[in-house]
Amino acid sequence: MVIMVYQRVIKHISDVVIATDDERIAEAAHHYGAAVIMTDAHHVTGTSRCAEAARLFATGRETRFDSVINIQGDEPLIDQKDLETLISLINQSDVEIATMVKPESNPEVVNNSNRVKVVMDNNNNALYFSRLPIPFVRKPLPENFQPIFYTHRGIYAFKADILNKITTLPESPAARAESLEQLTWMEHGYRIRCGMSDSDGFGIDTPNDLEELIHSGLLG
Repeated sequence: MVIMVYQRVIKHISDVVIATDDERIAEAAHHYGAAVIMTDAHHVTGTSRCAEAARLFATGRETRFDSVINIQGDEPLIDQKDLETLISLINQSDVEIATMVKPESNPEVVNNSNRVKVVMDNNNNALYFSRLPIPFVRKPLPENFQPIFYTHRGIYAFKADILNKITTLPESPAARAESLEQLTWMEHGYRIRCGMSDSDGFGIDTPNDLEELIHSGLLG
């Protein structure tokens, strides 16, 4: 799955590396000609691993990079348009962190705690992420009004200096409760700009997700 993600991304981004502490993943990556950076084995979050990999990647290079994209190895259906949107967002001067979201109307997905939901302000900055359906529908709604739910795609882009800062923050109460590290960043005042995705892809979080992917026909 990691190699599938790499092979999709390398078509659109020139500098791509696989960050891992597992020799088995590194061996598979080398077999397929992928660049690998070995990181510390004690990272609590993928973002801190990404930050270490970015620092190691920059060591000894004369060219400085301004932003970093963190793509999880469980996103085998990562979409080119999503990458383009993410890059466009993080290149904007007022954007510190960018990610992708998708409108969702399927109740099974909305009520699945493994599919993270998000609510945003009028500028598409995230207000809150949750494993529960948000906004909460408190009372029966008129037939002509349906709440809009958005699910989160687990890919991020960071300004390089912001990435280094957020990985030093102490975990916030909401982040610990929801097991969502981005809530720590938000509770410390960092903004996350959300881009809209129309991709059918989804992250593989559970064995059931993998079964769904296998039978979906989306792998082509």
